[in-house]
Amino acid sequence: MNCCEEFNKKYLDSTMIILFGAAEVSTRIQAYSNDQDILSYLSQLREGLLDQFTFIMMGLSDSQSIDVSIPYLEKIYEFLEAYTIIEGAYDMNVACKIIALIGDIANYLPKNEGVKVKSTLPYVEQLIVKL
Repeated sequence: MNCCEEFNKKYLDSTMIILFGAAEVSTRIQAYSNDQDILSYLSQLREGLLDQFTFIMMGLSDSQSIDVSIPYLEKIYEFLEAYTIIEGAYDMNVACKIIALIGDIANYLPKNEGVKVKSTLPYVEQLIVKL
C-alpha cells in the first residue's frame, strides 16, 4: 500500500469534511459586506481551498485512486460555482484556476456523466469565453 492509499483510507473523508466546512463559510460574504478585513481573509481562504482541492484531485489521479473522489465532486462543483460568482467573473487568475480544476476533473473522469454535465454548466462556459 502506498502513502496515498493509506491517506485515503485514514484521512480523506475527514479532510474533505473540514474543507467543505471552510468552503461553505468562505462563500458567505453577505454577512461580512462591511468588514474589508474579513472579506480579504475569506478571499484568501477560497484561494487556498481551490489549491487544496486541486492537489487532492491530482494526488488521487496520480495514485490511480481517482474514483474515491466521486462522492465529493458535487460539493467541489458547488464551491467552484459560488467562487465564480464571488470572484471568478472579474479576477482572471481565479477564473483560470477554476477552469483548470474543472478541466482536470473532466480529464481524470472522462466517462463520468455527472462530470460531463457539471463541466458544461453556463457559469463554466462563461468563464471559458472570458479567457
